[in-house]
Amino acid sequence: MTTSSLATHTPSAAIASRSAALDRATGELKAAAVVTIGFGLLFAVGSHDVTDAPVRFLSDVVFWRLGDGVVELTRVNHLADAILGGVMAGWGVMIWMLANRLLPVAPVEVKRMVTTSALVWFAVDTGGSIASGGWFNGVLNLGFLAMFLAPLRRI
Repeated sequence: MTTSSLATHTPSAAIASRSAALDRATGELKAAAVVTIGFGLLFAVGSHDVTDAPVRFLSDVVFWRLGDGVVELTRVNHLADAILGGVMAGWGVMIWMLANRLLPVAPVEVKRMVTTSALVWFAVDTGGSIASGGWFNGVLNLGFLAMFLAPLRRI
């Protein structure tokens, strides 16, 4: 073995490689958390007639109503948006905190927590979207799912 190949097979090289992988996963999970918080705040802000235009637009995209005119949302829709926004923002904050505080010391546990919560969210959200006729939201959900699970493959 050459000196350079010995260096890449030492315990310190393995630790450095693992540390780099965890650092990258941490950054990607934090980015996913910020996107999730952003969507949560978008829906929370959309819980009033004056500020619901972005939510109405997303609704039209999900239901393939582009060009048919933007429908008005009801008080029930606004309430659901407020709840959805709060839950998404809270989930994003939790993922940020897991990535920032717990991932360095318990990466396998963080991987299990984020994977489990993302899969439960995906199944419930996508199933409900399909049941309501908004199947395209399930397609969009694949992007969110990948955003959370991709960083975890390094752990």
